[in-house]
Amino acid sequence: MDLDRILEQMHAERTRLDTSIRAMELIIAAGPKGRGRPPKWMAQPAMPGIAARRGRPRGNNKRAE
Repeated sequence: MDLDRILEQMHAERTRLDTSIRAMELIIAAGPKGRGRPPKWMAQPAMPGIAARRGRPRGNNKRAE
């Protein structure tokens, strides 16, 4: 086993990991764009576990004429 070669490869891998971590930290620090409506899969219901209802509210017997 060539220990010098193994150490060199490990140092190179650590450099790549450090670069990747810094890039991810910059992305997180920039925050979300915040433009437009979020995708449907990201939108959270008003009350977790309860799907949003569509149509007229309950008890509203008046129909549009």
